[in-house]
Amino acid sequence: MTGTVFDCLPYDRLHRFELFGGECIEIPSPTPEHQRIVCNLLFSLDRYLDSQNIGAVYASIEYVFGENTRLRPDLSIILGDDWRNLDVNRIPVPRPPAIAIEVLSPSERTRYSTDKADIYLPQVREVWQLITEERAILIHNSAELAILGEDDELRSPLLPGWSFFVKQVFDARKAATH
Repeated sequence: MTGTVFDCLPYDRLHRFELFGGECIEIPSPTPEHQRIVCNLLFSLDRYLDSQNIGAVYASIEYVFGENTRLRPDLSIILGDDWRNLDVNRIPVPRPPAIAIEVLSPSERTRYSTDKADIYLPQVREVWQLITEERAILIHNSAELAILGEDDELRSPLLPGWSFFVKQVFDARKAATH
C-alpha cells in the first residue's frame, strides 16, 4: 500500500495503524504502565518546551517517513522552524520530528521496534527507546548509541537545560487506597 492510499483510509476510533514499508500494521492498545511512562515524560517535556518557547511535544501523531511509511511515535518533539511552521490541523505531518520517542513494552514485537528505529534515523536527530522491563533508555543519534540506567539522568543537546531522572520516567504514582 502506498502512503497516499493509507492517508485516505477512513479514521478508525477503535484501532491504530501504521504503514511500514507498504505494509499496514495494527498497533496494539497501550497498557496503563505504558501510558504512565508517556505521561511522565510528556508533562516534563511540555513544561520545558513551553517555558523555553523552542518547540512542542506531541503524543501519537502520524508522520511521513517516506512514500510507503507512516509512523506514530509514542511521543515526538518538533523544534525551531519546523515547530513554528507546523500546520497543526494537517495529518500526516510531512516532516519528521527532531526527536522520536518509543516506549517498548514486553508485548511489543522487538524486531518491529528495531526496524522503526532504523527508519527514524537518519531522518530524526534522536530516537529514544524506553525499555519498560529493564527500566532503561536507549538514545540513538547519527553518531552513537547511549544506554541509560535508572540512576542516570536523561538529557539531550537538543533540549539545553532540560533533564529528567530515568527513575522518574518509569515511576508510577501510588494508587490511592480507600
